[in-house]
Amino acid sequence: MNDLLDLLTGRSIDLLRFDAGQRRHVAAVLTDIQRQLLARIAEEDFERLSDWQRRRVTALIDDVNAILSESYSGLADHSQTGLPGLAKTEAKFAAKAVNLAIGAKLAGLPGPDQLTALVDNTLILGAPTAEWWARQESAAQFGFANLVRQGVIEGRTNSDIARQVRGLLDTSRRNAEALTRTSVQAVANGARMLTYSANSDLVAGVMHVSTLDSRTSEVCRARSGKRWDNNRTPVGHSIPFALPPVHWSCRSTLVPLMSLDEHIDGSQSSKDGPVPAEWDFGDWLKTKSQAEQDALLGRGKAALWRDGKITLADLLDQSGRPLSLAQLEARLD
Repeated sequence: MNDLLDLLTGRSIDLLRFDAGQRRHVAAVLTDIQRQLLARIAEEDFERLSDWQRRRVTALIDDVNAILSESYSGLADHSQTGLPGLAKTEAKFAAKAVNLAIGAKLAGLPGPDQLTALVDNTLILGAPTAEWWARQESAAQFGFANLVRQGVIEGRTNSDIARQVRGLLDTSRRNAEALTRTSVQAVANGARMLTYSANSDLVAGVMHVSTLDSRTSEVCRARSGKRWDNNRTPVGHSIPFALPPVHWSCRSTLVPLMSLDEHIDGSQSSKDGPVPAEWDFGDWLKTKSQAEQDALLGRGKAALWRDGKITLADLLDQSGRPLSLAQLEARLD
């Protein structure tokens, strides 16, 4: 189990680096949106509005709605371009994990049609990715129109409204980045689960593993170490099965089990019931050599963490080390 956790932990960092590249694109688009919106606001005079100028405010809102619609449509399209390749890559990784667990290269892969259907039908907290992008577009449009109209009523200056628009777009950026990260995790976990299911003759069930640090949610802490059989029936507990992500920006994953008696620490069930599983990322990282820490997290950040200058949560922010899909796949070797 320890070798399998090593493999999965390293892959979790790789996925954070992959979604960092995706989020970098999102940030660039939102920065361009902000530039366009602030430029349009600068053209108006909100302090002295005649009837003609009020019509200009309506035109401004229409223009901004068009900008936001085009930009968010582009974000939605871009988010889908890398997901089919990600599904294939993570299915291969899951097969590698199963092979490691059994000590032989026997695991098969789901069919291409299954992976395509997975990407097309993946839900994030109950809704398709495209629907979430549409909701974010609508929220940005409504928020902008509301700020401008309220600003006109209250006699705010251009700079006042511009400042509020920056705040609105900061929220939009965070939401878009969270959706991007969650989409990556949803497809990755979906492809892995599909692979485990395709190898039900080798895999007895799965176990939820959460990256335990200061940002770990209570729901993931409660699920970490819990097991389910191939029918998704709870083993030794009553928590219903849920495929990660179970919340926005969730970093949890599922580990394949060759035996339902297996736990995170490799121990077996005791006569008093399941052994509590506490797998802390910081504790795990301390078991690695300095060279392994540097390779996993980047030399600079790993050194700062060892010196106590950054937190574990800071360490897990891999925004500065993005991976492309090709690089992610290459790391399977």
